[in-house]
Amino acid sequence: MIKYIFGWQLKSSISQIIENYIISDNLYIKAFKNYYRIFRNSLRDHDFASLKKIINLNSNYLPINKFIESLKKDYNSVINTAKYKYNNSQVEGQVCKIKRIKHHMYGRASIKILKNKAVYQSHFF
Repeated sequence: MIKYIFGWQLKSSISQIIENYIISDNLYIKAFKNYYRIFRNSLRDHDFASLKKIINLNSNYLPINKFIESLKKDYNSVINTAKYKYNNSQVEGQVCKIKRIKHHMYGRASIKILKNKAVYQSHFF
């Protein structure tokens, strides 16, 4: 069901079963999939005008309204995500590498060896 809602690849037979039996009876899942698709496309296409409309939308379904409320709390950052193509993924990747090295080295070595390992991995991996 999660794969269907988020548009991940499914076997065609499973997708047909979901659409024919589950979705036809449950309008909530269909509404959530449609809302997610519109939200994802507006972020991917950097279309902040449509994102503003999505944030101001009022849905008949409580989980979608809760999600909209959380978007409203961080309104400026959500709009800037769609407006600008820049993000901090490169920085987060470097932080993740350093944390992984720290986790592997925990309790085993000194700062000098930790520094050497970080420099070694940054050059070769």
